[in-house]
Amino acid sequence: MKKKKELLKTAQEAIDAGITIEKFCDSVGVPTRSYFLWKKTSNKIEIKKKGRKTSPENKLSFKEKEEIVNVLLKKEWADYSPREIYYKLIDEEKRIIASPATFYRIAKDADLLTKRSKTGIKRPLNREKPQLVATGHNQVWSWDVSQIKSECRSVRFYLYVIVDIWSRLVVGWVLEDHEKSEHAIIMWKKALEDQFITGKGLTNHKDNGAIMTSHEMIKFVRDAQMVDSYSRAGIG
Repeated sequence: MKKKKELLKTAQEAIDAGITIEKFCDSVGVPTRSYFLWKKTSNKIEIKKKGRKTSPENKLSFKEKEEIVNVLLKKEWADYSPREIYYKLIDEEKRIIASPATFYRIAKDADLLTKRSKTGIKRPLNREKPQLVATGHNQVWSWDVSQIKSECRSVRFYLYVIVDIWSRLVVGWVLEDHEKSEHAIIMWKKALEDQFITGKGLTNHKDNGAIMTSHEMIKFVRDAQMVDSYSRAGIG
């Protein structure tokens, strides 16, 4: 039961990150039908627990909800969706208040999904593509995780790779059977040790994947005093 509960939680995080449930189930070797059956059973258990007076540990306080509303109402972010604002908060202010799904729910509850635009007219965003420039070794490292198929259909491997964008040198890599932030952190620690650097001032570039934006990974980057960089930036 505990394993199923953890899988359902991980599945929800994957969905929040934009991964389809079919792709997630295929990557962990669980039939999609089994996932929906487990979810249905879990929902029934949750309904039975609704009569309890105790609040869930992760329930947002009024102050936290108010903070999310204030973020959603920022004039300079008026034309962005709640999900885009979630990532802008990470990129520009290095903060995580709640999940992208929670941002959307709060925006919907506060009737802020269509009434935040400065002009009242929804228009396409003209977003400037970020540029990363490196003039030498160990200034900007870019990393990603790629899924690798095996001879067994239900088994997948995950290749974690860090590349120094100036030299194009692979400074760190590891092959694992699961996609977890702890694997990425171990790889990063070893890569920094191998290059004899602490990570201070190093730009850590990646996309908006689930493990890239996990609490553990963001804390590691912050503790190492690295510079966070997200999305598909142009590299020069």
